[in-house]
Amino acid sequence: MPSHQPIFVEPFDWAVIRLASLQCEKNKPGRLLFATVTLLTPERPPPTKLMPKKPLDKQPLKNKGGTVFFRSVLLKASEAVEWYRSLNNESSKTPLPSLVNHQNKKLDNIELKTPDLIDDPLWPELGLPLKGWLSSNIFDETNPCPFLGTVFSRVHRRFGNDSGFELFLDDAQALTFIERRLHIDLKDYPEYLGSAVLVVPSPIIQKINNFMIPATETTGERIFHHITPYPNQTLDSLKITFFDKQAGLLSNFTTIDVPEDGIIDIDKGRCTGQYGYAITHPQHGILYYSAPKGFLREMHFQSHIVTEHREVIAPESDSPKAANTRYTVSRSHPMSKRVIGKTSIQNVNARVGQAVRNREILVEAKRYHQYWFEPGQREIAAKLLRELIGKAQKKLLIADPYFGALQVPQFLYAVRMSQVKITVLTSRLAFETSKEICDETKQSTQTLKQKLAMLDHSVVQLKELGNPDCEVLVMTGKPPKLHDRFLCIDDNIWLIGSSLNAIGDRAAIMMKLPDPKPVSTSLQDILANAVPYKIQYREYYPEVKPEGDDDDPQT
Repeated sequence: MPSHQPIFVEPFDWAVIRLASLQCEKNKPGRLLFATVTLLTPERPPPTKLMPKKPLDKQPLKNKGGTVFFRSVLLKASEAVEWYRSLNNESSKTPLPSLVNHQNKKLDNIELKTPDLIDDPLWPELGLPLKGWLSSNIFDETNPCPFLGTVFSRVHRRFGNDSGFELFLDDAQALTFIERRLHIDLKDYPEYLGSAVLVVPSPIIQKINNFMIPATETTGERIFHHITPYPNQTLDSLKITFFDKQAGLLSNFTTIDVPEDGIIDIDKGRCTGQYGYAITHPQHGILYYSAPKGFLREMHFQSHIVTEHREVIAPESDSPKAANTRYTVSRSHPMSKRVIGKTSIQNVNARVGQAVRNREILVEAKRYHQYWFEPGQREIAAKLLRELIGKAQKKLLIADPYFGALQVPQFLYAVRMSQVKITVLTSRLAFETSKEICDETKQSTQTLKQKLAMLDHSVVQLKELGNPDCEVLVMTGKPPKLHDRFLCIDDNIWLIGSSLNAIGDRAAIMMKLPDPKPVSTSLQDILANAVPYKIQYREYYPEVKPEGDDDDPQT
């Protein structure tokens, strides 16, 4: 192992390694699942108090898919960093605790299967997680490093291979097991599968107080900062850069030296903008940042008293045999209102901010293809759908319980590429006369036989036009399992508020789903239980017989 240590290791004495591994076969080496190496700041408890209660935690995967192991060990900071750098696909081993009474011969310094790891950033540089960087959105939950906790830290990451963890990702208990110990949901952060992270807290700054001081008769509003170093540390060589946002403009970008006492008092006159800052060190780089945010001037509180707990009983459906469902409503009455603080300064930032937010909403709506069709916009809706369908490159799935023969030429002929696999998931409601159809659309005067003949002709013509890989499946059962309508193009899915046979006739919405995976999974399950339309209505197709089944299905 290399003896030379980066300069950022020098201020730290101890480190904790949290290692999760996956063992697929008994008595075989485990595989690196995820690991963090966290250097401990000076105020942390002494090493002797960090002895784990159990030397090893484990969680079996379901269906005998293996076992997930977790071990937390204490090492000297320099030894922990050496172990972190030693991880490779040839000679990786589990860490050996620095304290003899923490060591376990069966668990420590044994083989650990590790893939080739890619440094990010290049070693020995450290990176600062950019959660909310230059953003004023306090509800921004995007966090590139959720395992950091409350200590402001820089990181170095070594990304590995994320393949081969399918059984782990499919086990909710195993995911929870890791999340509770390593503070990361690896299903939401799959880039960290088979990877390791070095966490380096600020070696100098212990805490920062930052607030606004109200105006007085002689001074305007002031922004106050108090930077406190760790014991035996000084603020020498630190610089702080201030950046102010005013009504959507970057109005200030100033860098000054941090005073010896760490106190910075800036007279702003009035603090109606958003204010951020970053602190840097010539050797350690950037140590801290705060995204531009405004100061809270006024808070409104309203209290209510519960006057009644009301139990409501209602049948679950229209069926005369339906069971009752029960729920409780707590009725309340407003008692008092209170306002803390006061907004006395006219703040144009609020008006500008609201206008910006309105534009952001429009951008999000456009991003997710949100369309609202007014009654009588059938032509507009159909044209839009055909434009989307024409962009399919690999696969097209239309899941619509009322998709009938007429919709094939209306929409499917818009497919432009011959390699596109076309699947229609419909139901008997599109072909049979029933009470359910009366509530959805106008009844067709065609017989079932005529509808099937039209569907035959449309499908044959679709294949002749250059898309031979197409099928029409029918959901069995009364009613069909699917209610909503979906347009699936390659890896994207749109929710359609109306069936394609009537879209645009009445008001309806359509939008692309931000997270299509759960819908896609459920649709695949429904598809697996659907049957080709010629099998569903085999009395009209005597030449068609389902494999291994000579009985007629229920229609």
